[in-house]
Amino acid sequence: HNLFFLKNLLKGNLAATKIQIVPNIVADIFFEPPDKKSPKVGKIELPMKYILFCGRLTPVKGAKELIQAFVLIKSLFPTLKLVIAYPSVQYDQSYFKEIKQIILTSNIRRSVVFLRDVSQKDLVPLYRNAKCTILPSAFEMSPLVVLESLACGTPVIATDTGDIAQTLSYIDPQLVLHNNHPKTIMAKLLYVLKQNKQWREHIKRRAITISTKHQ
Repeated sequence: HNLFFLKNLLKGNLAATKIQIVPNIVADIFFEPPDKKSPKVGKIELPMKYILFCGRLTPVKGAKELIQAFVLIKSLFPTLKLVIAYPSVQYDQSYFKEIKQIILTSNIRRSVVFLRDVSQKDLVPLYRNAKCTILPSAFEMSPLVVLESLACGTPVIATDTGDIAQTLSYIDPQLVLHNNHPKTIMAKLLYVLKQNKQWREHIKRRAITISTKHQ
């Protein structure tokens, strides 16, 4: 649908320019009915209660600030885990070492799960079973992580950058991060984690509705 719209928009004088269309389309797999089996990623069984970060391990993505926020809320939610799914591409090794040091120093090693190069198929249960997906980036345009998670009916907390605020404000304005300071992230996580089942069902319906516009 988005590709059709862009092609029509670029007709006329723009047709001869060197513009390549890269559609921001959510794959159909993220809209498929839930699998009733025990949620797994490969052979790894997912934690019972976790929040999800899905993105590159580079400073701009805000993973370090998220881990610092996770340290702050861990005492309130002892069984809560943080799952970090990241690709091998654009992997910042020194940044990863910095993150690992915070985890070791804070004694939360058993509460943080790293998953590398997760397939698209395995991303579905990863999104779907998370309490929320969080993307505390300093800069984004229109990240697929947000749309894919919403297509799975899972709320997303993300920084006000690119078109994120417009998307999330339709679902719940409280999901928008106005900065990625650890205490700001902590406050948003607390907001989501303390919500009841009725709120989550309402958010799920709205999330799926807005994500279908990107099919």
